Amino acid sequence: VAADDLLDEAQKLAQMFAVGAKGSNSAIKQLLLQSFANGLETQMEIEGRTIAHCSATEDGHEGIAAFGEKRKPHFR
Repeated sequence: VAADDLLDEAQKLAQMFAVGAKGSNSAIKQLLLQSFANGLETQMEIEGRTIAHCSATEDGHEGIAAFGEKRKPHFR
């Protein structure tokens, strides 16, 4: 990103994270941090469990419904 566009791009990213599914964003961050210490098989197991957990949440249900209905999700 060019220096002149840095603030605008940072604000766009911040807005994207602010309206996203916060639990999923947190889980993704944890998965990324864990990936440096885990082997592939362990990481894939943890990711599968995390996906199952997140899909069972209210935001998970909303995300799945929005995808099926071809609309933007409205996370809490």
